[in-house]
Amino acid sequence: MRDDDRQDPQQQGGRYGRAARAGEAAPDERVVVEAKAANGYDVPRALQELDVARKNRDAQVGLFVFAQSHAPANLEPVARHGQDVIAVWDPEDPATDLYLKTAYSLARALVVAHGRAVAETEANFTEIDAALLEIGRQAESLDQISDATRTITNANEKIATRARVVRDALAREVLRLQAHLEGLRRRH
Repeated sequence: MRDDDRQDPQQQGGRYGRAARAGEAAPDERVVVEAKAANGYDVPRALQELDVARKNRDAQVGLFVFAQSHAPANLEPVARHGQDVIAVWDPEDPATDLYLKTAYSLARALVVAHGRAVAETEANFTEIDAALLEIGRQAESLDQISDATRTITNANEKIATRARVVRDALAREVLRLQAHLEGLRRRH
């Protein structure tokens, strides 16, 4: 498991970011973790930070951890916001470790679910691609059948025309032969 740990030099004291691979269940998926012990953060700003962090670290799920000393009032200890999880943790209070563990487990579950959804989508696209390929083959076959039908139709028209010409010629010859036989009968 490869992790990217980054301390932001612009914001000392309170900002820590980490992106971790989700593990064997979703090896290509990542969770980004932002931990803050700084004033001025509320849930919308935390979600905005996670959005930027997910993009910067190619992560699918974000976990934002507020230090309890700097968390907005009335914030739930663990809350899910779409593909993001927000938690409140006090490093001095071991009772809040459960919130952090729960939040991280939830984030990992979300990233595994995301990985499965992507895999299913890729499988669906594989099916769609296969169907489109087969449709292309069948359309090509249909074009070949249409060409053969036109060839047969043209040949049939030529045969019918030729048969009509021969029939007309035979009819003329029969009439000429009948006239010639009639002439021979009158002489005898």
